[in-house]
Amino acid sequence: MTRTEGRRASENRIRAISHPLRAAILRILAERTASPAEMARELGEELSNVSYHAKQLVQLECAELVGMRQARGAVEHFYRATERHLIDSEESLVLDEQGLEEVLATHERARLEVLEIESRSAVRLAEAGESGVNVSSSQACVQMPGQRTTKPAT
Repeated sequence: MTRTEGRRASENRIRAISHPLRAAILRILAERTASPAEMARELGEELSNVSYHAKQLVQLECAELVGMRQARGAVEHFYRATERHLIDSEESLVLDEQGLEEVLATHERARLEVLEIESRSAVRLAEAGESGVNVSSSQACVQMPGQRTTKPAT
């Protein structure tokens, strides 16, 4: 994989898990092949929403269509994750409400700082008459569906 392909794949994964329903779907597809109907039942979501987001995951190259079958007059599609390590719940953070607020505030400060850097860069580029380098900056803090932990024993 080239550096550009790796960067695109990373950006696609971030986009994929930036939506809570896509993150939940991707978590299921990383474990097994499933249809939108199966996932909708498991997640308690509308079939149309799950189907839409499964197709979005295919467009983001995080999932792939692996089969179809006739089911009650319709065609049922089956998907799986293209990589099994897209979401590693072992590496997820466990935060209380205050911790979550602190992390979100940290992300917001970083986002604002990146925008300030962009502004300073724009001034320098204008002064130098240069065009600059296009850069994509991404960060995410996404609640992992179904990943509630129990209160520690005291």
